[in-house]
Amino acid sequence: MLLFIFPVPNSNTNYFRYKITKMAWEAPFGIMLHDAYYDVMDKLSNNQWFEFARICLDLKNQIDDITKDYATSGIREQKYQMCRIWESKLGKFASVEHLYDLLNYFLRPKEYPSKPTPMLQPQAGMPEKVMLYCSRVGKIEVVFTENEEKKSSKEFLSAYEKKYGKGKVIIFNNENFMGTYTCRKGSKVDVENMERLWKDLGNEVTIFLDLTAENMKTEMENFAKNTSKNYDYFAVIVSSHGNSEKNLDYILGTDEKELMLSEVLDIFNNKNAPEMIGIPKLLFFQTSRGMYLDHGCLISDLEQLEIEDGGEMKTEPTPENKSVPIRKSAKSDEEKGKKSSKERVISASGHVTKRYEEPQTVSQPDSAKYLPTVSDMLVCHSTILGYHSFRNSLNGSWFLNAVTNVFMKHARSEHVVDLMVKVNEAMAENSSMARDPKLSNCKCMSEFQCTFRKRLYLLNAGEKK
Repeated sequence: MLLFIFPVPNSNTNYFRYKITKMAWEAPFGIMLHDAYYDVMDKLSNNQWFEFARICLDLKNQIDDITKDYATSGIREQKYQMCRIWESKLGKFASVEHLYDLLNYFLRPKEYPSKPTPMLQPQAGMPEKVMLYCSRVGKIEVVFTENEEKKSSKEFLSAYEKKYGKGKVIIFNNENFMGTYTCRKGSKVDVENMERLWKDLGNEVTIFLDLTAENMKTEMENFAKNTSKNYDYFAVIVSSHGNSEKNLDYILGTDEKELMLSEVLDIFNNKNAPEMIGIPKLLFFQTSRGMYLDHGCLISDLEQLEIEDGGEMKTEPTPENKSVPIRKSAKSDEEKGKKSSKERVISASGHVTKRYEEPQTVSQPDSAKYLPTVSDMLVCHSTILGYHSFRNSLNGSWFLNAVTNVFMKHARSEHVVDLMVKVNEAMAENSSMARDPKLSNCKCMSEFQCTFRKRLYLLNAGEKK
């Protein structure tokens, strides 16, 4: 019997890691884990494979034994058995997505500087809404089915008028940062999904990649001031790192400088964007809004969240041993009236204002021609204020995946606010799973604020593009 010993590259060199492919590998849609093993094998030479097994599959001590035990079966079977041992070591954490994460980490070390941590993906048995809307987006195709409930003509009378059959959309994605912030792996998937979705809905789409905070603001101002009125609606999608300070959101440019959310909203108000007055404006923000992680609460425990001990605030623990307020006691109208008439407040749209005494109503003959400074705006966030947002390095973010899936399935039959309620429902049912207990079983709740005066249908029922 002949014994074949296959050479393993010197463990002191990473030579084989630097044969870099032109683009990151993505898992073929719907591929099973065992099929993925062979797909990954075909992307690596024999020498590369052994280095991949040592570095990424953590099989440094088992490679020699496997090659000896399966010497007569051929090198492909040896590789397969290495994958099976990797799978048995990780257990339920072994997934197609993690395998391709490791492949990209191996082949593209500059873009994937740290070894990926396995995350559990939605599996059969997960909540239906999570499987339907929060999973990886496949083919984007906006389809109207005859069995969907059609809206009556009376309902469409209360909708925004559609004169032009198109909208205008701009997308901002910051993936690479100049300082300490990490590369936002997977955000390219969000850009691709958003571009395909909005184009399929019949819109003009412009994409801006890796801009500084100042350049982001400049492009938004150009969009608000120099866009013609010949559109049915406008949409702005911003995907970047973000945070909040003193309950004020900010977005980070690639220079890691802050662009305040209130500045962005001011750019698109009726005073600063006169060409957009009366036209619906949709703003989507895929950013973190704080440092807290939400581990949720059991539905059966909701009745226990009553305020006790004279209305003290209840809290929930976080991994950093900090406390996050989850509910405050309601104060009577009489108590509220004792507050100073001049008080700094934050509106639902994120604007910082001062509250003065109730202004006197002044009658004016042309009041019907005036709109509030902020109107016809839908502001959607991937998470609530103070909390992290979640993104998968291969499949993109939870939030923009849910937006893409919901919109492409229901945009022809439901108006935008109802679509966002579906997004919220799907987001609420999703959960993270990871080896790190701080990141496992986390929840992420999207939210939106709306100043629409009518319903907005991106496509009327039965309309074809």
